Amino acid sequence: MLTIGVKAIDDETLSLIRTSFQALNEYWRSFSNDHKGRIGPSLHVENVSEEYYLYSQSEEQQTFTLVAPENNSGKDLARFMKQEAFSGHQRLGFESASTLMNFGVSSAVKYDRFGDAKASALYVTRDGQDLDIVHPGMLWAGLYRDGLLVNSTQPSTFLSSGPEEFINQITQVLGIQLKGFNTKWQAREGDILLVTWADLAVKMSKIIDIAMLVAAESEVPLSQIAYNLKPYLNLERAKENILVAIRIT
Repeated sequence: MLTIGVKAIDDETLSLIRTSFQALNEYWRSFSNDHKGRIGPSLHVENVSEEYYLYSQSEEQQTFTLVAPENNSGKDLARFMKQEAFSGHQRLGFESASTLMNFGVSSAVKYDRFGDAKASALYVTRDGQDLDIVHPGMLWAGLYRDGLLVNSTQPSTFLSSGPEEFINQITQVLGIQLKGFNTKWQAREGDILLVTWADLAVKMSKIIDIAMLVAAESEVPLSQIAYNLKPYLNLERAKENILVAIRIT
């Protein structure tokens, strides 16, 4: 695998990276005899505990919730928010990302132990072609179609300095229905939603775009996209980074 420092990326290096992605995808294809089953599962998650995210899928609907903790209280909050999303989903069936987020936050503010929680959150729901995303914090989501980026979120300015005291901050905007945190897009079958930290998405945007375009050309599963990107997303970081890929079904 070719890896390179962020500051060294130029056109020649990007060309080499593209070639390496193509070679890795062809290597994977050489071991994949089930051509019809190439696409694989509709969710792939790297470096996130199952305690912190929820995924549900039906023919017309998909739900994904993630709270990424930054301290111990944030871990407790992430577990709590997942459970609240799960309970709401079980009781009421499909609900929008905005509604699920409000369920969790409204319940969490009742508990003093979450007051110093540091975390970022990203809730995604799809109903037909309607994609609803709520993203308070520093997680980024990009929607790719045929390998090209067609939509992406911006880091929430409310938390632009970093994920701090999530509950104390998010409750200040509950009264305006998470205004500024909500994004609505139109999705198509086969689109891929990629999630990682916002700063990485900026630094590695060209590499991510190449990986997604080559993946579309090669028709590889989400796990192969993650395999190709993982060494680059972990550059200049003290710990491995979140990477989530969701295929619109």
